[in-house]
Amino acid sequence: MVGSSLLRLPALSYRTKVAFLLSAVILVFGIIAVSHARETMRRILGEEAERRGEAIARELAANSVDLLLTDDLVGLYDLANRARMNDPDIRYVLIIAPGEEVRVNTFGNGLPRGLLDANRLSDGESAQLRRLATEEGLVRDVAVGILGGRAGVVRVGVSDWSVEAAVARNTRELIALVIVAVAVGLTVSYGLSFFLTRPLTKLLRAVRLVARGDLSQRITSPAGDEVGQLGRAFNIMAGELESKEVARRHLMEQVISSQEEERIRVARELHDELAQRLTSALLSLEAAEEVLRDAGEKSRTALRRAREATEGTLLERAHASAVSAERDRPAPQAASALLDLEAAEASLEQAGERSG
Repeated sequence: MVGSSLLRLPALSYRTKVAFLLSAVILVFGIIAVSHARETMRRILGEEAERRGEAIARELAANSVDLLLTDDLVGLYDLANRARMNDPDIRYVLIIAPGEEVRVNTFGNGLPRGLLDANRLSDGESAQLRRLATEEGLVRDVAVGILGGRAGVVRVGVSDWSVEAAVARNTRELIALVIVAVAVGLTVSYGLSFFLTRPLTKLLRAVRLVARGDLSQRITSPAGDEVGQLGRAFNIMAGELESKEVARRHLMEQVISSQEEERIRVARELHDELAQRLTSALLSLEAAEEVLRDAGEKSRTALRRAREATEGTLLERAHASAVSAERDRPAPQAASALLDLEAAEASLEQAGERSG
C-alpha cells in the first residue's frame, strides 16, 4: 500500500499531459540527434585530420630527400619544427633513416617508450596509418616512405584534441538548440492541446450542468472527428433526458391531479352523507318538538338548542368550499350539534320516564 501510494502521480490535465508528452518526444529525438551528430562529426573530423597528417607527411618526405642525402641535420630539424609550428594538431615529427636510425624527432628529451615500434611501415606500402591510444588521448600516427621507403620514413603524429574540442563545442551548440526546441515544443504543444481540448472542456462543463439538473444544455461541435461525434452523442443524450424529464413531470402532475380529484370526491361524499344525517336529525327533532310540546321546559330548551345547532351546521356546510381542507373532518359546529342531540335524547328519556 505504501509503495503504491508513493508511486501514485499527481493528477494532471489532459492538455498538460499532451504538452509534456510531445516535449518528451522532442527531447528524446533531440538526444538521439545530438549523439548521432557527435559520432558523425568525430568521424568526419578524424578522417580530415588523417588526410591532413598524410599530406604533411608526404610533403616532409619529399622535402627531406636532399637533406638526408647530404646529412643536413640542421635542415631536417628546421623542416620538422616548421611543420609542427604551422599546424597545432601536429604532436610530433619523426624522420627515420634506413636501419631504424632516428635522425630527427621533435620531443627533445628522447622518444617515448614503444613509439618507434608502434607504426613500422610494411613492405610495399608507401603510407600507413595507426591510431595510438596515449595518455594525452588519441593520436593518429601517419608513416610515409622516403623514396618508397629506401631512403627512410617520415612519421607524423596528429593529435585528436582539436577534433574533440570541435565536437564538444558543436555538442554544446546542439544541446542549446535542443533546449530551445523543447521549450518551443512545450509552448506550441500546450497551445495546440488547449485548442484540441477546448471542445472537451465545453463538454465537461455541459455534463456538470446536466448533472445539476439543467437538461437544456447543448454544445456546438462542427468538427467531424471523434470529438465532434462525442458532442453530437451528448446532445442526443441530453435531448432524450429532457424529453423523459418532461414526460415524468407531466405524469406526476396527472397523478397529483388525480389524487386531488379523488380527495375532493371523498370529501364531497362525506359532506353529503353528513348533510343527509343532519337533515334527518333536524326532521326528527322537529317531529319530537311537536310531540313533546307539553313536556317540561328543560326538555323543550334542549330540544330547541339541538334543532338550532343542527340548522346552523347545515347552513355552514352548504356554504363551505368543495376543495377546503375543512371538508376532510367534521366541523366544530357539527360536534356541538351532536352533543346537543345527545342532551336532547337524555331529556326525552327523562320526560318519557316521568310520563310513564
